[in-house]
Amino acid sequence: PYLVLSLSVMYNYSDVWSGQRQLNFNTGARNSAVPVNGSDPLTDFTTTTNGSVTVEPQGVAKVGNGKSYSPRFVYTRGNLTVEGRFGISDSTSTYNPMKYRDSVFSSGVLTLSNLRFSAVRSSLNSGDWRITQTAGGDWSDGALYSSPLITVGDGRYADNSLKTGELTATLRTHRILPVEWKAGAKWKQERRGYANRRAASNYAYIGPGAGIGQWRDYRSGLALNYSDQGLHSTSISGGGVFLPDIMRIAQTFRERPGDFEARMTATDYYNATIANAKDFEENITSFYLMGTTKIGPVNLRAGLRREETETDSLEFDARSSNEVRAAGYPVAAGRATTTPGIDYQYLSRPMTHRTGGYDNLFPSASAKYNLTRQLDLQVGYSRTIKRPQVASLAGVWLINDDELTVNAPNVNLKPEHSDNISVRIARYFEPVGVAAVNFFQNNIDGLHQTGTRIGSEDFAPGETVYEGYTFITTTQSDRNVQVRGMELEYSQSLSFLPRPWSGFSMRASYTRNYAQVIVADMSPHLVSAGLTYAHRRGQLYANMNWAASRPIDAAGTRYQRHRINVDLGGSHRLSPRISAFFAVRNVLNEPFIRMQKVDDNPAAAQLYQKFGVTPTIGIRATY
Repeated sequence: PYLVLSLSVMYNYSDVWSGQRQLNFNTGARNSAVPVNGSDPLTDFTTTTNGSVTVEPQGVAKVGNGKSYSPRFVYTRGNLTVEGRFGISDSTSTYNPMKYRDSVFSSGVLTLSNLRFSAVRSSLNSGDWRITQTAGGDWSDGALYSSPLITVGDGRYADNSLKTGELTATLRTHRILPVEWKAGAKWKQERRGYANRRAASNYAYIGPGAGIGQWRDYRSGLALNYSDQGLHSTSISGGGVFLPDIMRIAQTFRERPGDFEARMTATDYYNATIANAKDFEENITSFYLMGTTKIGPVNLRAGLRREETETDSLEFDARSSNEVRAAGYPVAAGRATTTPGIDYQYLSRPMTHRTGGYDNLFPSASAKYNLTRQLDLQVGYSRTIKRPQVASLAGVWLINDDELTVNAPNVNLKPEHSDNISVRIARYFEPVGVAAVNFFQNNIDGLHQTGTRIGSEDFAPGETVYEGYTFITTTQSDRNVQVRGMELEYSQSLSFLPRPWSGFSMRASYTRNYAQVIVADMSPHLVSAGLTYAHRRGQLYANMNWAASRPIDAAGTRYQRHRINVDLGGSHRLSPRISAFFAVRNVLNEPFIRMQKVDDNPAAAQLYQKFGVTPTIGIRATY
């Protein structure tokens, strides 16, 4: 009667087939784009010298598998509750279009040069270009395009394993004050492995018709059509851009392998074997103690958490370029230029474990004062961290003895620390409603800075082999950055209205953020709203989120343009245990637009993306 045992087991399988197409119209020299009739060349121009068009279809086929096991127990006896959670999970993702979809990954970048075109769009932040060829070879004719190497395999592979354990105890005491004590310990081990051997699968077609226009008879049945994005292109003959069929190319590769010849340069070998191989492990152990009590109208909570983190990056123990030269292998820009030289530089010594670690104390405290029965004032403090990205912690050392530089990940990179203060005033009202205003301030210490140059004595103390070298890595700033914000929120059930309107509930919020310096990816204004309607066994909802333009870099010259997103969905209970549901994401098909400002010119769209409307339907059963 005091012990509950449970077990959750989950298996996930995904199979993704994504046919992607990359199309580029190149003006050639910048001054080739001449405005038409005095218009803005950023919206209306024609080329005066020969440019080019390039096209590359890609086939991305990914199969993913994931398994997880999560046992749990809860023991309750009087005022004591002890809970234990454990978890083991692993997942893999393999990209292999030839195996899963009988397709090569890429036909290569096909190029048609010596042509001219005109282009016009409606505004600086639009992607509705209308591009019309005015001179040169017809870009709808596959016989005129170059014959690049094909890439047979995608070559990417990723695996992730996670182990967790958690033990918590809750005890209620009543001496002097009623206090709820919580204490716990948690451990997490995560290992990430990644490889990308795509560069090792480049082939040249040497069979019948090899050379310029070798894929002329392989025109894809899927014509290049970007009208859903608002973009239209017309060749000199009124046709579209030629697109080869990567599935038919794969069929030829299978049926006539002798018509293809493997082509792998030393750079390809380096990229496939060394540059894109990562193996990283992180262990986090934490302990915490927290107490909650109430003194009259005041609720008090305080806690302390200690966290220890250990990292282990398995990396190649690379030889310096001087050692490689001494062994008789040619070197350029710090790296061997032949396959045997790369083997000697990176694989002749066992891989090495570069370890790092840090520990932190996280105090937190909050007080909530019931000013009236319906009005609360809450004040809180917490200390938090933002962990560095794996790419900044693990990777390959690139040693250049000519320039005395080493590009290296920083396994000793510590998290960003933030001291956070918040104040909240909330008024609750019937039925089930709240209106609140929140203020916060975050003082961030140790902001991550990429591409920093530091001396060897600072990066690797005691490392005499690279004494006098400059290390290019990710470091942390000494400056404290202050971020402030405010949020207004409101939510309420409208059950007091007469039927059928009583099934409605609504919510809305507005957030204002600002900082002492430009903080990448922080939007200054955020608006969120939602409307839900429930009636009998059914429910419908609509959610809206709007974000103001946000900077992408610290200079503020590139920014993500403001965007609104609307989602719809609902569910219907078919029986006590079975329900059907649906969801529609991005109902308005709003684009993602990245703007860029150069010198004194107005900002113009550098990136314009539409991902379409995404519907989902499903059945949920509970046993």
